[in-house]
Amino acid sequence: MNLVEAIASRYQDFTANEKRIFNLMSSDVKNFALYSIGDIATRLEISKTTLMRFAKSCGFNGYSEFKKALQQEVLLDSSPVCKMKKVISEGEDFDIEEICRQEQANITTTFDVLDETDLSRISDLLVSGRNIYTLSWGVSTTIAEIFALRMKLMGIRCTPISRRHGTLIEETSLLRKNDLVLVFEIPPYNREVIEAVKNLSERKITLVLITDSPRCPISKYAEIAFSCATNARFFGNSLTGPLFWVNLVSSLVIYREKDRVLEILEQQQKIFNDERYYHQ
Repeated sequence: MNLVEAIASRYQDFTANEKRIFNLMSSDVKNFALYSIGDIATRLEISKTTLMRFAKSCGFNGYSEFKKALQQEVLLDSSPVCKMKKVISEGEDFDIEEICRQEQANITTTFDVLDETDLSRISDLLVSGRNIYTLSWGVSTTIAEIFALRMKLMGIRCTPISRRHGTLIEETSLLRKNDLVLVFEIPPYNREVIEAVKNLSERKITLVLITDSPRCPISKYAEIAFSCATNARFFGNSLTGPLFWVNLVSSLVIYREKDRVLEILEQQQKIFNDERYYHQ
């Protein structure tokens, strides 16, 4: 029995306000775990004291301890092992349409939380002429490399940084203040990436984060942070949301630099038309 289920077992004993707190929590545990006590109090029009009493009635010393336990449960429930165990225990059939709906929802959710000002800022940074790098680890590297390739095809030099010949701090040691680093990091959050980003932040290097949630520990170091939905039924993360972000930002840059990009594409087309390299 997980934490939410354990709390639900006492639902009939709750006061009216405690039931409202639980109903909000159970409707969207992931986001509830991110809200501050003030956010919840304002949303439900109750006092912070009521929330603290609720946490204590659930067996915690205070609201902070309750929130931390809830966040930990959210992280554990998102692991591939937990997801697969849940599917097996519930004996669910493989539903292709449900998978498609989930991926469509990832795109929609990613789009809904996008800020137009942040999109404009990232496109400004990408065409500013400064040195651009991506920083990533694990499956996030796949997204970072696709992004770097897209930039390259538009004539924008973008160098991927990953753990190759040394630690990530070593790999980023030669970066300078005017450089731009796009950090791609989806769970599980890697400690070496966090330390490298912290080091870059201390050196005043501009950081843009592409992740799954504001709860990512790198968020506080980034000048701009984008949240891309990565919900998946079987895997730890779906890549649909982050890849949608890559396509969207690439399209923005292409449109802004359309004359220059058109010239590059025309040069590429000559290569594509050469039958020594490509089948027509």
